[in-house]
Amino acid sequence: MMANYINLDEMGRCDMIFFQRQYAPESILAQRALKAAGMPCIMHVDDNVWEIPKYNPAHSVYQGPLLQRFERMVAEAHAVTTSTEYLASLCKKFNPNVYCFRNLIETGILDFKDKGRDVGARDTVRIGWTGTPHHLDDIILVEQALKEVCRTHPNVRLVFFGFMPPNITSMVPAERIEFYGFVPSESYYLCLAKLDIDIGIAPLCENGFNRGKTARKAQEYGALEVAPVLTPWDTYETWTDGINCVKPKKNRHIEWVKDLNRLVEDVEFRNRIASGARDFVVSNHAIDKYIIERAQTYIEIHERVKRGDLK
Repeated sequence: MMANYINLDEMGRCDMIFFQRQYAPESILAQRALKAAGMPCIMHVDDNVWEIPKYNPAHSVYQGPLLQRFERMVAEAHAVTTSTEYLASLCKKFNPNVYCFRNLIETGILDFKDKGRDVGARDTVRIGWTGTPHHLDDIILVEQALKEVCRTHPNVRLVFFGFMPPNITSMVPAERIEFYGFVPSESYYLCLAKLDIDIGIAPLCENGFNRGKTARKAQEYGALEVAPVLTPWDTYETWTDGINCVKPKKNRHIEWVKDLNRLVEDVEFRNRIASGARDFVVSNHAIDKYIIERAQTYIEIHERVKRGDLK
């Protein structure tokens, strides 16, 4: 149920309640009241709020009393759900009942991809990145590499969705850059598909905050049959270099340039990686194939609460 607010009477008619990113005092009171009435309450944790870098805008939010209230929500929920084993290990410090499930992607979004976007200029290669200001440090890792690739290849265009790094316009001519701002969540996949990118980059700084992240960005690229270029680190450990992605060795500038150049220049290789990425996502993260896993998790939590196994 989506609303600006929802009262306890309305929540009382549900079978279970999910909380996410909640730390307001009224949220804790609502969770306690619902639990007292026998309502299964689940807290979903999707970010490592305990290791946010100080330069990340979200750092100022999860401090002091706000972080403590978030931890109380985690601790007092009947169960916690999350999507990475690392985040699960952090949540277990506050609540022993933690369930970890795989990310799911709507693979049908490929149908929205507009492959005729560059009619008359099909030699154009579009390198894309999606993100927010919270990921500024990640995209800065590859700014110089993007600059060099654009300098070497006049047919390359950079496409940014959600946020554009502030330095990039001083590195790359404006006519070689496209930027698209935030859209409502229900429009995100449609808009992402319409960007018609050929190569999707997913650089990551190696820190605790990013260790808690899923490989969702790579999964979205794969669902759209886009060739992913991924930081060679824990977050993407299930992805295979040269088969369904490209991983610049040791995350070094020179390696990013080399691998991006190869993908730009070798269309057959790029298409093979893109196809491998699509196959990997369809096999391991398709929502229509694996939604039953998530449903079974929720059913198990509901039954355990009703039996009194979860307090």
